[in-house]
Amino acid sequence: MSRRPETALQIVVAQFLDYALPLGAIWTAIDAGATKLTPQQADLQRRRGIKPHWPDVLILYQGKLCGIELKAKQGRLGDEQEALGMAIIAAGGDWFEARSIADIERTLRNYGFKLRATEGTRFERRTA
Repeated sequence: MSRRPETALQIVVAQFLDYALPLGAIWTAIDAGATKLTPQQADLQRRRGIKPHWPDVLILYQGKLCGIELKAKQGRLGDEQEALGMAIIAAGGDWFEARSIADIERTLRNYGFKLRATEGTRFERRTA
């Protein structure tokens, strides 16, 4: 398993979203940066149209795309990530940075998501 500090957060977020998102919402995680690519692998991804700096989580709900960039406590948002987030917003979607389930819950509720669970709801939180 990866030793990246964001990995544990990503696992808990995945479990929370599976449990809490309203019916009809679909989501996926982007696995960019999970492993170091060789120059040949990076070139192949680029040629296949895989764009860098996309948010870690994409949610589609009621015609709206919401991107979530996950950061561990000490993580820093890159300039390119922030620029892409602003481009997502300019194109009509939503985007935000989150460091906890509480951040995600609060922001999704502010965006009008009717969540089926809260941070305090019991759901699996295994990160091993």
